[in-house]
Amino acid sequence: MKCDTCKNRKYHPGGSFYAVAEGGDDPYNYEYCNKGHWCGVPDEPQCEEAVGMEDQFINCSDYREI
Repeated sequence: MKCDTCKNRKYHPGGSFYAVAEGGDDPYNYEYCNKGHWCGVPDEPQCEEAVGMEDQFINCSDYREI
């Protein structure tokens, strides 16, 4: 996925200050797009229109190489 090499991809390890869900410590790693394009696992974007698409962000205008 193109997002794998994008500066907008962010990661927080489980239990960190930033990996919080519902006001408590989240024990899971958390990856997300700083531009709000997806959250969770980068290879499984949480967008219904992405189902079956190999890389829905291949032409992303917000892409910035690491």
